[in-house]
This record gives sequence, structure tokens and C-alpha cells, in this order.
Amino acid sequence: MTTGQRRGVTILEMLIVMIVLSVLLGILLPAIGRFRTNASTTQSLANLRTHAQTFTMYTADWSDTWPLFTRPGEVSFVGPPGRRVGARYFDAYLMWNLFLARDYYGGTGTESVFFPPGYPRGIRGWDASITPILTPYFYPCTFIAHPGFWNARSRTGPDQWARTLISDVAFPDRKCLIMASYPWTIQGVDALNGGPTIEMALVDGSAARYARKSLLPGYLRGDGTWFEEGSVHIYRWPPLLHTIDGVRGRDLR
Repeated sequence: MTTGQRRGVTILEMLIVMIVLSVLLGILLPAIGRFRTNASTTQSLANLRTHAQTFTMYTADWSDTWPLFTRPGEVSFVGPPGRRVGARYFDAYLMWNLFLARDYYGGTGTESVFFPPGYPRGIRGWDASITPILTPYFYPCTFIAHPGFWNARSRTGPDQWARTLISDVAFPDRKCLIMASYPWTIQGVDALNGGPTIEMALVDGSAARYARKSLLPGYLRGDGTWFEEGSVHIYRWPPLLHTIDGVRGRDLR
């Protein structure tokens, strides 16, 4: 090779470079994925803590009662201009953001704090004008019915639908106050049943990810079959919304 002549790259050298790059990508991509997952979890848990603090503020403003927005048999229309929707009694579980947004968040209920990172604003097959405002941070139905409603031995019906008090909570460090339903909301019940963890904020204000095996089963019949009154869940789904014995019960083992 004469002086000043550039040496070409051999096929072997190219293969070596490709192999090295492949190894590096194999190492880095999982790490990047874990970083993104951890970042999303951190933000979602921060959102949950914010909501738990807000609910506690509400109890201080309303004589120690947990949020309640409608009466049995009543439909309240709520939401930002152009997107107002009718809320029945137990619809509070995914519409509470629309009721509390103005007074406690200074917004409309569509702000990012009400949606976990990466949450697609819409569920296939649902009304596209509604799903962007329904929060996937669920508020358990147990907070708006008497504890006796959540036990087969003492349930009588909608006459037990009423406010509960913060002092009624027997296990603040074991009772879910807000839970993150995403991503299984849009993936179906099968994805939920197979999910290893679930994020939630407890009544004591803490928020963390919990293994599904650490959760207790809810009341089998959900909030009942009185659809004309405002019931929306026939079974104990979604989880953590229908605690046995209500606010006097617990969700964690």
C-alpha cells in the first residue's frame, strides 16, 4: 500500500463491528425499558399521593366525610364545556376528577395528573368524546355506601348508599383510597388477572406498587344490580373497589 492510500474495511471487520453493536443494543435496550417503566411508575405514584392528599383535604372541608357527588336515582351532568356527561351514583369511581377538578385542582379534570404516563386518551369501542375525561385512577365504591352494604349478611340495598366518615376507616394503612387501573383498563380482564403488581394510594396517604397476591378479594356482588338507581358493577370488578365490610374492611393482607 503506497503512502497516503486509504485502507478499505474488510468484511470481517464489518461483521465484528455489527456483532459488537448487537451485543451493546442487547444490553442497553432492556435497561432503557426498565428506566422508562421506573420513570412512569414514579410519576404515577406521585399522582396517587397527590390525589390521596386532595381527598384528605376534602374530608377536612366537609365534616370528615369522603367525597360523594350524587344521590341514589339522581343523574348529575358534569365535565368541561362540550364534554358534559351524566354521572350516576357509583359512576363516581371514574368521574370523581370532574367533580373535584375546579375547586381542588384549579382545572377541568382533563389535566395530566388525572392520567398515568402513557395512558391513551380513549378506549376502543367507547365514546371517543367521553373517554378522554374519565380518569383511570379509580375511587373505590366502598367510600359511598355504609359498611353493612359490603357484606352478604347485612346488605339491604340502596337505602345503605350514603356518605362515610374518615373515622369509619378501620385500617388506614390497609385500605385503598385510589388505585391505578392502567394499563389493564384497555387490555381487558385477562390482562388484569395476570398482572403481577398494582399501584394504589392508601388512606394513610402512602402510595406504592403491591403484588396481586397481597390483595384480598372484594365483595362478590360488587355494588349490586340496581341499575336504575345508579349501580354500575355487578361483580367484584375492578379490584379494590368493593372491599368486604367497606371502609371498615381492608384490601391488603
